[in-house]
Formats: sequence, structure tokens, C-alpha cells
Amino acid sequence: MRCSFAVHRNYLASLALSLDLLYGSDDALLDGLVRAQRQLPAFGRLGRRPLADGAELRRLLSIAWASELQLRLATHGGGAFLRYSNAWAPVQAYYAIYMSAHAWLLTMGMGGLVDDHTTTLRTIVRHGVDRGLLPHPWTVTCGGCPELGERRMAGIPDNVDATKHVEMLANPTVGDIYPRMAKMLETTRDLRLQRIRREWLRANKRQRMPATEKRRAGDRLHATTLFDYLWRLRIRANYGDVSAFLMSGVDERDHLTYFKGLLRLTESTCLLFESLIATRIGFPAYNEAVGEFLAGGGVDLGDPAQFLEQRRRAIAR
Repeated sequence: MRCSFAVHRNYLASLALSLDLLYGSDDALLDGLVRAQRQLPAFGRLGRRPLADGAELRRLLSIAWASELQLRLATHGGGAFLRYSNAWAPVQAYYAIYMSAHAWLLTMGMGGLVDDHTTTLRTIVRHGVDRGLLPHPWTVTCGGCPELGERRMAGIPDNVDATKHVEMLANPTVGDIYPRMAKMLETTRDLRLQRIRREWLRANKRQRMPATEKRRAGDRLHATTLFDYLWRLRIRANYGDVSAFLMSGVDERDHLTYFKGLLRLTESTCLLFESLIATRIGFPAYNEAVGEFLAGGGVDLGDPAQFLEQRRRAIAR
């Protein structure tokens, strides 16, 4: 279990490293991401759309922001109990992103058409990744059937060898960002296809699934992205063994690295969806929703909520 934790810690640390290299570290990341997204051709074609149900949008965003706020509270006051909060952090991270995505889909006129996790993931790929509304590395995808040796990676720079061997337990480096990302998406896809295979075996009362059926399942499954990896972490947190987080063999530095990587990915993804939302409904409407949440019903939310102030400043520029 300690090895499993280390693998995911390194996945998240590698993703954080790639974001820092591409868009800037610390506070510069927000502005860098917004600039990169606005330079995408598809983003420039987004039209303004009056929103019929502003209350529903604010509800979705409030749940997203509350989830992210809870995630950030893990280190508030020193983070002495980080190993315990990390056991549930992927759930908070996933729902912050999931509800942000739903809020964006609402502005795209698809609010009532997406009502489960699989459909949401598929819709994000179709309308966010495939349409080019999200920047790199959200555009990196894995398709095909890895079990049959038919992994198909897309979105990785042409001059990068994504098949390069990477020691999963070694600390991430600049040179192994893409091979590590490819492995992360491949294993995430393979786990999903294994679940499909088990369901097929039960339904067909068979002991083995023919290669043709495995290939067909791979063709039907939407391309695997970072969103599927977050779903994988969320399922692991909900139903997996928490001993990887609670055991004393994992030191506090490793827990902090894991947390920081997860937070980096969460805040970046939510920012991109909220940038899309503000473009669709107009910044004043988005700004009003942020102000209403920060008002906290008259309760000062304090420093942990300052991420929203920083985010709306980045989107306002």
C-alpha cells in the first residue's frame, strides 16, 4: 500500500511540475492558464448566452467552491492532521471539479442532459477536450485497449517519447513528465476496461472475454483524460483501503507533496471551467455569484476563501 501511495503522489507531483513549467508557478499560474485558454481558437468562438436559471448556476458553483474550500482547510493551522484529511481529499477535489463542470455545461445548454458521472466524463471530453476549449495537458488522452497492447496516446508533443520507461517510485523529473502521464492514463483506462470486462463476463456467463470484444469495449469507451484519473482517485478514496494514508510509514513531507499536487490540479481545472462560465454568461454575473458566496451569509470565511478572490481577479483581467 505504501508503494501505491508513492505512485499517486508522484503522478500528482509530476502534473504540478508540468503546470508550473507551462504556465508559471505560484500565483503566476492563474494568469498563465487564463492567457493560454484565451488564445485557443475555440475559446475565441464562444458566444455570450443569457442564462435562464441563474439560481441553479449559483447552486452548482457554491457546491464546487465549498468542496474546494474544504480541501484547502486541510493545511489551515499547520496541517498536523494532513494524513487523515488526505484520505478524503480526492473526494473533495473531484466534486469541486465535477460541480464546476456541471455549472459550465449548464451555460452550454446541457444542464439537464448530464446526470451521472460516466456521462459527465464523456461530455467533458466531447465538448471540452475535443472542441479545444481546454489547454494542454488537459488535451492529453489515452484510447484503445491497453490490455491488448493497443494504447493510443494523443495530445503529447511530437518530439516526446511517451513509451520511455519510468520508475514509478522515483521522484518526478522534467524528462519523465509525459511518459509518467501516459502510464497514469493507461492504467486508469485499463482499470475501467477491467470493470467493463467483469460486467461482460457476468452478463454472458463466460470465463474469458474474446479479444474482439475487448477491442470493441475499448472503442466504445470515451478517451481517458485527467478527469478520469480524478474519478479513479475519488473511487479509491471512497471504497479503497485508507491505510496507505494513515500508516506511519508515509512521512509528512510525502503527504504534503500529494496534497499540493492534488490541490494544484484542482484549482487549475476549476479556474478553466469558471473562465468558460464567465465568458458565456458575462463577467458581471459570474462576479456576483462569487461575491454572494464570499459573503458567507454574514460569516467571514477568512483566508481559506481567498482563492476565490485571486481566481476572479485572474478571470477579470
